Amino acid sequence: MTALRTFDEALTAVRDVDGWMSPDQAERLYRAALSTRPGDQIVEIGSFRGRSTIVLASAANAEATVAARFSRSSALTSWWRSMARVA
Repeated sequence: MTALRTFDEALTAVRDVDGWMSPDQAERLYRAALSTRPGDQIVEIGSFRGRSTIVLASAANAEATVAARFSRSSALTSWWRSMARVA
């Protein structure tokens, strides 16, 4: 299976999301997630605003699961607000 987004598309998707992840770090996560297979799981603990989660989900197999545990309730609130803007 192919990634849901190219790496460049994933970077564009996170451009306006607050966070500290560099493009090099994003590329490492993206490449790691490309190796997922159907039924695999990616668990991210300590997500801030979701930048890395978006990158991981962009590259993961469509039949893999990507789950993130937000580290702050304010981050979760901000994430929900950003998702509302997308919808």
